[in-house]
Amino acid sequence: MDEKVIHKVLKIFGSIFIFVSIIELISIVLLWNSTLTLDGNQISFQYLILRSKILPSYAKFLFLFLVISICFFIIVGILHWKMISKIDLNDDINSKKVFLFAVLILILSYIKMGYIAFLGSIMLKIGYPITLQSAIYDDSITPFYVQVIWNFFISVVCCYLTIGIIEGGIGLKWATIVRDRGIEEKNNQ
Repeated sequence: MDEKVIHKVLKIFGSIFIFVSIIELISIVLLWNSTLTLDGNQISFQYLILRSKILPSYAKFLFLFLVISICFFIIVGILHWKMISKIDLNDDINSKKVFLFAVLILILSYIKMGYIAFLGSIMLKIGYPITLQSAIYDDSITPFYVQVIWNFFISVVCCYLTIGIIEGGIGLKWATIVRDRGIEEKNNQ
């Protein structure tokens, strides 16, 4: 594994974080402006989250945390780009940074998945018992694009988890290479 491969992979991962997170923000705006049909009434998703009594009050905070986590992954992408410019294959500290970044990505991806799962499991206070996620997947309640957006959020988290695992492996491999070079240099002296 040479320096060019590490540069290229980290650049691709940074691009993925930035690109996908921007698409997620656009999806949030589309979701925010979509309409739902609950108990025969048309309401906007925005009204459902902010002002209605259909969802519990903590749903607002979960949705806010979901948006904040999306913004965080844009920052992660930018930090990847900055880290690329400072990479030296012989530097053990950079390999540890890559590994720690991967661990941070994994932890925050699991937290983001928790927000999505918890938000989806919230019971709506309407005439019949239904969770938000069940309502999203019901064709009579939401349009098809809302279902696609919800699946996109889940898919993005799975992508981030995969990237975190791969990047963690790169960081560990890189640290092993640097350590082995150090041992060879000590043995050759």
